[in-house]
Amino acid sequence: MNTPTPALNAPTNTRVRAGFAALAFFAFIALVPAAFGQADLTFSGGSGTPLTTTLTRSVSFTVTNANCAGGNGPFFDFDEVGNTFPSTQNVSGTIVYSVNGGAAQALTFQESNFAGGDVSANDHSLYGTLAGVGNGTTVVLSLGSVTTGGNVAAAPPADGSYVTFLTDGSGFRCSTNGVAIDPSSANVSIGGRVIVEKGTGLQNAQVSLTDSQGNLRQTVTSSFGYYRFDNVAAGETVFLTVRSKRYSFAPRVLNVEDNISDFDITAGN
Repeated sequence: MNTPTPALNAPTNTRVRAGFAALAFFAFIALVPAAFGQADLTFSGGSGTPLTTTLTRSVSFTVTNANCAGGNGPFFDFDEVGNTFPSTQNVSGTIVYSVNGGAAQALTFQESNFAGGDVSANDHSLYGTLAGVGNGTTVVLSLGSVTTGGNVAAAPPADGSYVTFLTDGSGFRCSTNGVAIDPSSANVSIGGRVIVEKGTGLQNAQVSLTDSQGNLRQTVTSSFGYYRFDNVAAGETVFLTVRSKRYSFAPRVLNVEDNISDFDITAGN
């Protein structure tokens, strides 16, 4: 742990983590070669208003413990931010995480004041409702912001670059330190096919791309199901959704580092 940030006095956290160590096994492979260490966080609000936490660069994690699992995991731990919350807070916003570049997974809770395993009461944790992911997967936490649903009495923590890692439901770390993905000023293109049964391309499906700032772009697939977006900022995290009257498609999250021509989106996945 880093040198602790001076903590605010707070009662015991009301949430009890569920330690389901046998629920799933993780092994993440690093996704992006160009990266910095740690997580860059800024904070606003608090002092009697909702607290907003902003992650300014996406972060990639590699799991080192095969028993990394938890009732609502993975848990994203930010080391020694400060003991800000007396109890778990509901949050909503644009910070999500992806598993192997798959569907975006929401983060719905934020907490401090939990002490267990490798987590201190001064750590901040973000987590959602995913019970575990498969062996050999990669987890990327997207840049963006989350805001508490209620007011937070404490002042906002100090902005800074914080060590971050994944933990299981009991607070034991199960990854190397996360690394922040290096943003780039270059523009790239994203493309692929929208696919339905038997590998058939879906014509006239509406494909939407939303960047981390909430900017929306849309296109329609060709007769063979192809789509393409140009002038996408490299280093950006984008969300792709497909709309069709007949088929359903899970949203996809993608961290863009170079031109991609084969990012296919399949019905039901």
